[in-house]
Formats: sequence, structure tokens, C-alpha cells
Amino acid sequence: MKHEMHVSLWLGNTLSQTEFEKYVEFKHSEENAASAFLKEFGINPDKVDEDYFEYAYLPTATENVAALLMGCSYEREVVMAFRKLLGEKLDTKYNSVILVYDYAHPQDEQKTLKGSRKNSGFGYAGCVTVHCVL
Repeated sequence: MKHEMHVSLWLGNTLSQTEFEKYVEFKHSEENAASAFLKEFGINPDKVDEDYFEYAYLPTATENVAALLMGCSYEREVVMAFRKLLGEKLDTKYNSVILVYDYAHPQDEQKTLKGSRKNSGFGYAGCVTVHCVL
């Protein structure tokens, strides 16, 4: 059966894998689970499933979209969709990738990657719809 899902992408640069892991780490409290990433981009933790996040830290930064997304879930479909949206190569090299599956980030954030970035240095790259076989 085919399943249609949204995949939202953020790209950034961090000094180390440890710094990146701290940024994306979910901190659980009695009220909710949140991370610095969720707070910075105004994502309600109740609207996303922690299990639908994928993170990757690359030891060498690259501008190649396929290299940034290598090894992600539904890799073929996701890479193809983001290459269509962003092109083969980006204007900047990145070493940190955040993917959120089954989540469409609000459209008013579409220009964050090319415009001003948030305090962390991460920017929203966009959202694609992929068709996956489950």
C-alpha cells in the first residue's frame, strides 16, 4: 500500500556531534517533551512524534543534497523530492541535518534557509511530500 507523507528538513552547522545531539535532544518533563530545536522553531511537541525525527551529523560539511540525506528513511524518495525542491547543490555547505516525518512546517518559514537563520545557525530548508510503499 502506498502512503503519502510530508517530510520537513532543517540544515545547519555545528561544531561537534555532541553539540548537535544536545540541540536535538528531547528533554522530558511532566508537561511535555521538548528540545532546543523544537523551541527555537516554534514546533509544538504535542503535534510531532519523537519517533518520526531523524538526525545526522556529518564529519565533513557538504553542499550536495544527496550526500546530506544519505541513509535517511525512504532515502530514494526523500532525496529525489528534496533534489527537485532545492537542486543538486546548495549555496552553503552543511554538516547537520534534521528530518521530521509526517510533519509539514508552516509555509511562512519556507525562506529561512536562504534568508536569516535562527540563533543556532539552523535554517528551514523546506517540506516535500513523498509517496512510500509500506
